[in-house]
Amino acid sequence: MSNGRNGSLRVTSARRQWWPQGLPGQLRTMLIRIGAALAILLVIGSLAVAASALHSRSKQSEAKQAAGSIAAPRPNAVPAAVAKTGQKSQAGESRQTGKAIKATPVGTRLVLVGPQSVVDTRDSRRVAANAEVSLPLPKLPEGSTAILAEVSVLNATGAGAVTLTSEAGEITALQVPGAGAQLTTTVIVRIGPEARLRARVEGGGHLVVNLIGAFEPTETSDSGRIIAISAARALELVPAVDGHDAVVDVDRVPALSEAGGLSAVLLQVSADVGRHGGFIQVGPDPKHFKQEFYWSATSGSDRIRDGFLVVPVTDGQFAVHYKAGFRLRVEVVGYVTDGTAPEATAGLVVPVAPDSIKPVTVGAGTTAQVSIAGKNAEVPADRIAAAVLNVATKAEKGGGMNVFAPGTDEKTSAALQVSPDRPRSLVTLVGAQGGAVQLAAETRSIVTLTPQALILSR
Repeated sequence: MSNGRNGSLRVTSARRQWWPQGLPGQLRTMLIRIGAALAILLVIGSLAVAASALHSRSKQSEAKQAAGSIAAPRPNAVPAAVAKTGQKSQAGESRQTGKAIKATPVGTRLVLVGPQSVVDTRDSRRVAANAEVSLPLPKLPEGSTAILAEVSVLNATGAGAVTLTSEAGEITALQVPGAGAQLTTTVIVRIGPEARLRARVEGGGHLVVNLIGAFEPTETSDSGRIIAISAARALELVPAVDGHDAVVDVDRVPALSEAGGLSAVLLQVSADVGRHGGFIQVGPDPKHFKQEFYWSATSGSDRIRDGFLVVPVTDGQFAVHYKAGFRLRVEVVGYVTDGTAPEATAGLVVPVAPDSIKPVTVGAGTTAQVSIAGKNAEVPADRIAAAVLNVATKAEKGGGMNVFAPGTDEKTSAALQVSPDRPRSLVTLVGAQGGAVQLAAETRSIVTLTPQALILSR
């Protein structure tokens, strides 16, 4: 190629280097070195960008692997990927198939941690009206979601509700009719992670809270499962003939003779109380009565009062002391399995929010069926074997009320007494069928059911 002096170009055979002719030699050398340096910097920068991209992809891969092995989805959670693709998840329904996927209920077993006193104000001053009392619970089994307790108000100073409040909500345990009343209930109370609980006594009076057990989450268990049975007479006591004390051998109760190992029995009691009021005490033996159930004085022909207790069994027996009216009947309506029972899900307990079902009117001599599953969708109706229910009644006149599983004989359930004077309520264990219970009344009654816990059939 021709050379010129004014801006002509020069080409070498070894490599191409371009520079204007006529520049001083030192300047040309400096420009060449600068160009070489810039080229090296460009190469280094490209390598750095490539390395950064490779490192980022590696981190993303590691994060995905960690998410798959450590941060697994919570039970019943619907992963985002499932929601987008329409694949089946543990809860909800598939968009592709439209088939409902039922959530798995969180079952618990009853761990007996008592009976032990939580609060008893009888050795001090009565609780003032509308005052709140802290209920210091002992250490409970890990992850407990609810407790089983007996709540009593004695020597009430006025009418009003007794409520228990925890992080999980509030439940009305008792409705005190007026001053001087004494009454007891057994109640299941849901609790939060901190297990904080307090009681409010609207009308005032002495407060007694006795802890029986705690409900510990589990998928299956041998012990702590609650099994409902047809009501079986365990004791009939007439104090004028039999005295005030008795010891019940559970093996002599026909319905329990083949039950296998049990740690507690669920009792429904019926007492002819009388004009002085009264109570029943139970315990492992006649010298150690650890549970008490109280009734106010009665008048006229309206003398029968009911009660419900969960009583731990030691050495196959429990003792009873009755101080009230003319007669006491004790019927076993269920039992709690012990560690010798087989592993199963049947009998596991699902504590639920105390949401009352719409009141039902039952005509005299008629029956009515009530669904207890509708407000507790987390438990499919076909998995409900029984329920711990608060049965509240208001009747035109006195008489009996039976609550039992549909398809069974009402005579196999323990009768509750209704009254025209004031509403009555009792917490008890009731068998269920297809997520429903049956009501039968001797007199026209308005009945409100409030489930506190559902018992699984499988």
